[in-house]
Amino acid sequence: MKNSQAIIIEIDRAVFELRRGRVVQIDEQFFIHPEYVHEGNWAGLAKLAPRLIITAKRAEAIFGKKFSENLAITISKKNVQENSLLISLIISGYVKLEEVGAPTISDNQADAALQLARIAELLPTMLQISGKNMLAKSAIKVRADDILNYKNIVNETLELVAETPLKLKDTSNVKDVRIKAFRPQNGGSEHLAIVIGDISNEPLIRVHSSCYTGDLLGSLACDCGDQLRECIRLMDAEGGGVIVYLIQEGRGIGLINKLRAYALQTEGLDTVEANEFLGFDDEERAFEPAAKILQILGIKSGRLVTNNPRKATDLEALGIKISGLVPLLVTHEHNHNYVATKGKKSGHLV
Repeated sequence: MKNSQAIIIEIDRAVFELRRGRVVQIDEQFFIHPEYVHEGNWAGLAKLAPRLIITAKRAEAIFGKKFSENLAITISKKNVQENSLLISLIISGYVKLEEVGAPTISDNQADAALQLARIAELLPTMLQISGKNMLAKSAIKVRADDILNYKNIVNETLELVAETPLKLKDTSNVKDVRIKAFRPQNGGSEHLAIVIGDISNEPLIRVHSSCYTGDLLGSLACDCGDQLRECIRLMDAEGGGVIVYLIQEGRGIGLINKLRAYALQTEGLDTVEANEFLGFDDEERAFEPAAKILQILGIKSGRLVTNNPRKATDLEALGIKISGLVPLLVTHEHNHNYVATKGKKSGHLV
């Protein structure tokens, strides 16, 4: 049986290959990501019995009906240019197909292929091709079960790798502020803990997922940056707390896909509809890293600064006792619809 490090290395190599438009073998099936399909390589791929695997959420946007399983859409070998455009439209564009013409698919390999795309922060869709070709012979081979367990395996390897005192302009009461960095063994994204003052007894806890546009650029489209700074001021006033800052952009879909979702919102979709239009679930974030970091910090329980009761439920399931919720609502004319949508569709307390 492979050890965790060997599995991590194999999946990371598969992600590297996938993001460079190369074929990956999952158990006995072969996949390439359709974002890298273009007129130049479609002629060759079209001969390999291609099927486009899409999520049930994306299928709903295309066919206008609900699905309980992923779909496999067979792509015709004819008309290279037209089918290359069709693939582009199916994976993320505005396209309506009258006839489904595609079976639902429920197998480990398809689920793992879509999960591998998510790990690579690509759109959750894959082009499955025949293995009887030169491309497949050089493909990296990984196990479906390893892909599906990858995030749990990586999260268990988180360890503290750096820490330093930190002066923040929003902490005038508390003098001791430290930032701690945690890295998984695969060398992936480092998550952070911002420890403000005393966290020895039922501290305030916030699990904050990164938001490049809100936290760094001050985007008015969301409430993320405002919540982050308001939470620092709240913890300063209370004398202590910890912010676990997780690097998982756009509710876990990655920065590029988040920008795609933003573009869809300018066309009239709300934040949930935009994510689902691209094939994602409303919630793609993982809170296992937060629970692991809190455990490393010796925090077993606390009050959670959030408007999202589901986050509290997830943390409790991971062994962190939540003794209460502390709401943190920051709204204005520019993010009103965003906040209202989270209340209506995602269960937030707004």
